[in-house]
Amino acid sequence: MDQGGNATTKPNNPSLMDNDAHRWRNDTEDMNRPSCRKIGVTTVGWVMNLLLWINLSAAAPSSALTKPSPTATPDLVSFPLPALLLCVGEDGLVRLSLKGDKAVTLFSGGDIHDVQPQRDGSYLVIGGTNGVTSLKRDPSTQEMSIVWSWEEMNLPCLTNAVAADWEWNGRPSLILATDCTLNRLVLAEARTREPKIRWEFKLPAPPRRAILCADTGNFLVTLDSRLTGLGEPPQVAEVHYKENRVGWSLDSRDGIVLAQDAVREKNGHTLVVAGKRAELYCFSMDKILIWKKPLGLTQDASHTLSLVKSGGRTLLLAWARPKGLAHSTQTKPSRPQRPSGLYLVDPENGKVLAFRKIIQEGPAPVQVVPDDASAVQRIP
Repeated sequence: MDQGGNATTKPNNPSLMDNDAHRWRNDTEDMNRPSCRKIGVTTVGWVMNLLLWINLSAAAPSSALTKPSPTATPDLVSFPLPALLLCVGEDGLVRLSLKGDKAVTLFSGGDIHDVQPQRDGSYLVIGGTNGVTSLKRDPSTQEMSIVWSWEEMNLPCLTNAVAADWEWNGRPSLILATDCTLNRLVLAEARTREPKIRWEFKLPAPPRRAILCADTGNFLVTLDSRLTGLGEPPQVAEVHYKENRVGWSLDSRDGIVLAQDAVREKNGHTLVVAGKRAELYCFSMDKILIWKKPLGLTQDASHTLSLVKSGGRTLLLAWARPKGLAHSTQTKPSRPQRPSGLYLVDPENGKVLAFRKIIQEGPAPVQVVPDDASAVQRIP
């Protein structure tokens, strides 16, 4: 600083700059001379640490050097779930208790490919020459016997059927069925002798499955259509049976193609499995996509969906079976080969809570549903 307290700058003195440059060159030349090359203490320490790490790496097992594997998905037995009903085609109907994996054959034969448990303890099964049959255990013999069937209905192509109304004792009185011969929904009486069709609805494409909506009691049908663009039929449609119209639907404009199955929750959310690589979708009644999750373990399989009660909550079961399995009763379902599997999914966010790859030894079942009639809905 000068006497007035102001900062002063270093004079631009060429001689001083030359001296600094000369000194830096001398130091560099001394470092590069073989006789006097300098190695710092830090460099020596780094080299020693490197050698030590190499030795430890060679001695350590390979598993200790790899990233830890992700946590495995829990098995279904980790959750309080009802027993499962397994439709095993020509081998009939099997009930599987998850705890202990105890399997009991309820009914042999019948070429069963779908089932719905009822409140009176009976089972509504689909398949065989009868199309739809009601089975119930005989108290005296403890064997399953036929209560009634649709042997006189002459519906050779039924993809599925569910009870839509019941008598006071829980016995089904009306059955909703999907007829893929005439591409229609039918609501018919649950009896053997001269059952009458009370209602029918023409569909723009063959039906895959139909259920009752848990919120409205209307019919939610999944259609088997590969058409997209102008005039395409819906992939999933809610049919208002009292008004004979489609009131809500999903198609390619909503991101849904190649729909496989759909269910409706009491909160109005619709859960759909669709796509070439199977993905789960959750839509609101405003057709807003809430979440989407891939079923990565069984992407090449066909899937069906069921709602199931678990510890006071309603969860989603997604059953994966090999593609190419026959749905109709015109031809016998082929015995499927793996891959297959059963997912337990949280419908609020799509998280896979549990997964089981092998339900039972041998060929995979045609269909797997919970043995729980509490989730079965009725028309209002």
